[in-house]
Amino acid sequence: MGARRGWVGVVLEEGRFVETRSLDKAVDVFAAWPEVAVLAIDIPIGLPEESTAYRREADFAARGFLRGAASSVFPTLPFDVLSQPTFAQALARSQDLCGRGLSRQSYALASKIIEVNELAENDARVHEVHPEVSFREMAGRALDGKKTWNGLMQRRGCLESVGIRLPDDLPQARGVGADDVLDAAAAAWSATRIASGQARTLSDPPFVGSSGKPVVIYY
Repeated sequence: MGARRGWVGVVLEEGRFVETRSLDKAVDVFAAWPEVAVLAIDIPIGLPEESTAYRREADFAARGFLRGAASSVFPTLPFDVLSQPTFAQALARSQDLCGRGLSRQSYALASKIIEVNELAENDARVHEVHPEVSFREMAGRALDGKKTWNGLMQRRGCLESVGIRLPDDLPQARGVGADDVLDAAAAAWSATRIASGQARTLSDPPFVGSSGKPVVIYY
């Protein structure tokens, strides 16, 4: 999971919590757990191109799935926008190519998105997930905002309902919030479903990215 500073990951074994770590770069995440069967990451994998009219069906499907919380799914922008060296240039390029602007929050994720996409091209373990989609599947209903006390407790309860019990005392890393850890655990839950063949996907039919792989969100 991308956090405000770096990344946070949760490892499950047979569906049970094993450990969590905070790391600086995505490449560190890949290197930290070489034996892990599935790496589930909350980052768009497969960027839209001109031929797709700058849209990914997976994003639209996720917004539909998350009725009541669709704003948690950001539209994925083309590489030509994300790779711009400044926000002002990215904004102008987005307006030229897509006919719409972009938020500073979206642009702040650009380096993470590009890094993960480069790594994913050569690592079949990597799968795209979205924690809010995972939590919605666990709960079967909309949850309160993840930054609220009720929202945090609801998400922890969802994890416990599927057998994931996070310790009461975890190492705290600068820039990693409680919601980041919960999101990472939800991503790990989806990873176990992918590994066991139980996962479902959003986007039918799936858009095929430049890497030749289908672009879907697993949960």
